[in-house]
Amino acid sequence: MATLGVLAMGTTPFAAQPKYSNASDPATLSKIAKLSVPFVPNTGQWDSRAAFAAQTFAGTLFVTKDGQLVYSLPGKPIAANADSEEGGSPPSPVARERVGVRAVDKQNRPQHRTPGWVLTETLIDAKGQPRAMSQSTLKAPAGYRPMEGKVSYAIGNDPRKHADNLNTYERVNLGDMYHGVNVQLRATGNNVEKIFTVAPKHDPKQINIKLAGADKLEIGKQGELIAHTGNGPVAFTAPIAFQDAASGERTAVQVAYLLDADQQRYRFQLGHYDVNQPLVIDPLLQSSYHGGTGYDVAYAVAIHPTSGEVYVAGSTDSTDLPGVTVAGGGVAVGAQSVFGGGGRDAYVARFNAALTVRLQSNYLGGSGADQANALAIHSASGEVYVAGYTESSDLPGVALGAQSGTGGGRDAFVSRFNAALTVRLQSSYLGGTGTDGANALAIHPTSGEVYIAGYTGSSNLPGVTVALGGVATGAQSVNSLGGHAFVTRFNAALTTLLQSSYHGGGSTDEPSALAIHPSSGDVYIAGYTLSTNLPGVTVSLGGVATGAQSATGGGMDAFVTRFNAALTTRPQSSYLGGTGTDWAIALTIHPASGEVYVAGQTSSSDLPGVTAASGGVAAGAQSATGGGTDAFVTRFNAALTTRLQSSYLGGTGTDIARALSIHSVSGEVYVAGETSSTTLPGTVGGAQSAKSTGNDAFVARFSPNLANAVMCNLDIDLDSTV
Repeated sequence: MATLGVLAMGTTPFAAQPKYSNASDPATLSKIAKLSVPFVPNTGQWDSRAAFAAQTFAGTLFVTKDGQLVYSLPGKPIAANADSEEGGSPPSPVARERVGVRAVDKQNRPQHRTPGWVLTETLIDAKGQPRAMSQSTLKAPAGYRPMEGKVSYAIGNDPRKHADNLNTYERVNLGDMYHGVNVQLRATGNNVEKIFTVAPKHDPKQINIKLAGADKLEIGKQGELIAHTGNGPVAFTAPIAFQDAASGERTAVQVAYLLDADQQRYRFQLGHYDVNQPLVIDPLLQSSYHGGTGYDVAYAVAIHPTSGEVYVAGSTDSTDLPGVTVAGGGVAVGAQSVFGGGGRDAYVARFNAALTVRLQSNYLGGSGADQANALAIHSASGEVYVAGYTESSDLPGVALGAQSGTGGGRDAFVSRFNAALTVRLQSSYLGGTGTDGANALAIHPTSGEVYIAGYTGSSNLPGVTVALGGVATGAQSVNSLGGHAFVTRFNAALTTLLQSSYHGGGSTDEPSALAIHPSSGDVYIAGYTLSTNLPGVTVSLGGVATGAQSATGGGMDAFVTRFNAALTTRPQSSYLGGTGTDWAIALTIHPASGEVYVAGQTSSSDLPGVTAASGGVAAGAQSATGGGTDAFVTRFNAALTTRLQSSYLGGTGTDIARALSIHSVSGEVYVAGETSSTTLPGTVGGAQSAKSTGNDAFVARFSPNLANAVMCNLDIDLDSTV
């Protein structure tokens, strides 16, 4: 059999990286963005014209039954009105922007966008006539190279819109669309690839492609093909070509685009090559909408304690073809506005430990907007829990849940899946008549009970009182302001709400993180507060201040609070902040010492605890601000009565810590986040010692006492995530 040549084209129509929250590792998410993404057959979940779809972190490619490729491009994000309440705790974005903080919560709320855009690619002949599937050797698109993973859909509570265990494929094969030229498609996390397989002695000049939907096509200075759209340019990199000999030796072949801009079509011009040998031509569609936000958003990552498999949760925009009805609510959207006008669903996905295969995905959403912000795995059962917010009154799986109906408006939710993500075991709403949402999730290591924390505008949040006589048993049973933090405890099955408690003072309070002490079982939450009378910072006996910091530093402060496991008492709270703006985004507990660590962002030049008490000797790894907004990490004793050490972490730009973890053997403290600083301390000797363009991710390693640090910044462009 003759060896076949390959002509490959890739497409990344959006410049985006998956976003992450305090539970996520940016390096892990970067790997996920590059792994193979399955093609899913259409069994009724999409418009009948679609045969397959590949949903990447960058967007969705639809393969029609006629062999046409449809790229749904998102609209450009529009800066949300600072006074908008959409997508998060209403007061908090306002407060953060008013005091000049980069609003991290923008990642947790939907962005307003311009209308979306659609590009289509059609294989045509030399006369410009479409090559139909009826002319192919296969007659219809076919899945090729089955993958291990399967995909399930749960859109709304109508079983007719659910699909379980759909087969997935590494590629879609269109067959021989030209004489001697086979066409296949492959997708990765941020890329879609067209693969033209050209048999020796066959002519690649047969291949002509019509690219429709662009305002203008042109060849750039670097030989790239640029498609200008109303939302920005999309560029195919200059193609490369080569031939591989049987010995493995590779020979480069000259290649360039031949563009007929008036007809919106292109082909390839080749230099000399051996027509008896395979030929590979590879023009990669590399860049995308300037300022695009990507299609899927990952807010949380967790690793299964036994299998080592990696789970990701977040939100995704509609996957319907443009101009058709959205399956989740029957809402018709415009032909070019599917990303701007469609809804979004929560999702959870499962990958193998090597991050080379997506094993399973699940959508979770009703007819409204749904988003997963947190993810945890039960250490005993291995079951997977996700939590977030929902505007759907028909969220799947809530029957028999602790709260089976919406409280009104936006509610928090929590859902439980088996480890394989093939069965949704239970969901539950959590909400009153106001706006509620979950930001964090943890599972108690001894009881197995499920805890969620978030924001609430409801004065009637379920579970703050006990049914027996209506006696208030929550640590705080009244939400006087209507914009407080909450923490809630469920049984592991999510069928019983055991206890809720408000937490807040005279202004806005919101938690970002939740952790459970491995020894005492106490529950800790951390976030930000604008309250000057945060409960729990003083002890009721004589009003003696026992919190590590019993008074606000001024403006917006970070806070950390400790509850008993039953959520019936709040033994201690502490402020953490200087005269600037401070926010705790991540929280963890040292497995050996039991000490409590928080990390986040600060604009305070006088953050408490960066110097040692004796003689004022600088004991923190970085005892002075780098300038602007810095990341920080702070260590408390378990009782929260003593702040043991703080350290800045930042250069002259903006630095934000989003993730925090402690090594189980060495006890060293790891912090990850993002930076725009070219002067980030401690990068000499790191895996990457110099910053790249745009915002970079960083990871830093501290000694357990926060007195020493080793840092390195990672080459992950995060410009599109903030």
